[in-house]
Amino acid sequence: MSSINAGNRSGTQVFTGQQHRLELTERLGAPGLTPERVEQILERYLDDLETELLAREAGADIGRVQEMLLEIAGFIRTDGSKVPVAQRRYFLERLIELYGKGFAVRGKSAFSVTAADYAEVIEVISAECPNYDFSQAVGQLICYMQQLFESRKESWITIYQHIESMSDSNSVVQLLKDVYLREIRQWAEEGVANLFGIESDLLNGIRELDERIESLQQRLAARVRDGGAPTASVSSGRVIDLRQKRTQREIDALRRQIEQLQQARQDKEAVAELIRSNIHEFQTKLKETRRAYLLRAV
Repeated sequence: MSSINAGNRSGTQVFTGQQHRLELTERLGAPGLTPERVEQILERYLDDLETELLAREAGADIGRVQEMLLEIAGFIRTDGSKVPVAQRRYFLERLIELYGKGFAVRGKSAFSVTAADYAEVIEVISAECPNYDFSQAVGQLICYMQQLFESRKESWITIYQHIESMSDSNSVVQLLKDVYLREIRQWAEEGVANLFGIESDLLNGIRELDERIESLQQRLAARVRDGGAPTASVSSGRVIDLRQKRTQREIDALRRQIEQLQQARQDKEAVAELIRSNIHEFQTKLKETRRAYLLRAV
C-alpha cells in the first residue's frame, strides 16, 4: 500500500503514484454505493491508517493519524447511517484489530500517542452499534489509559472521559462503569488529573529554592572567608571593631535566610512526596482495574 505523501487545503490527499482521493465523508456520501463498494472504501481507509500507525517512529505522521481518526468519528457521528450495519461492524472489528497491534510495539508509539483519538471513535461507534460486544475495545482503552498515565501523559484522562461517555445501552460498558470504574471515577472527581501538574510545579519550586540556597551559601562562605568573625568574646577594655561586627551581622542574616529557605524546601518536598504517593496509589488502582476487567472479559 502506498503511503501518504501530503495533504492539500482543498480537502484531498495525495498518494504516491496515485490520483487525488476524496475524503471519507465525500466518498461514502456518493449516491448508489453498493455494500461491497462501501466495504472497499473502508478497507482502503483502514489500510492507509495502518500504514501510518506502523511506520517507523521517525516516519510516523501523528498529525495525519489524528486527522484520519477525527474524520472517522465525525463521519460516524453525522453520516454513520449511510453505512450498512454489517459494514459498520466490519470497520469496527478492523479498527480494534489494528489498535491491538499497538501493544506489541515497545516504547512510545503512534498507537499510544493517538489512543485518545481512537477512544473517541469507539465512543461514537458505541452509540451506533449498541448491540456490539465492546469488551475487547474497552479492554484496549483501559490498557492504553494505564500506559499513558505511567508515562505521565495527560491524554489518559481523555480516554477515561470517552469511556464514561460511551453508550450505556451496551452491557459491557455498563458493567465497566458500575463496577470497575467506580473508584477511578472518584479519583477523577477529586482531581487526580492535576497531580502531574502539581508535582511539576513543586519540583520547579524545589529547584529554584536549591539555586537560591546554593547562591546564599556561596555568599556566606565568601563573607566568612573575606571578613572573618569574632571567635572569642571581646574584653571590656578593648574597642569593638565595628567593621567586624557589621560583618558578623551579615553572616548571621545569611544563615537565617538559608535556614528559612531550607525549611521551605523541606515543606515543599514533603508535599511532593505526598503527591508522588498519590500518583503511585492511583497507578496501582489502574493496574488493578485493568487486571480485574480483563479477567472478567475472559
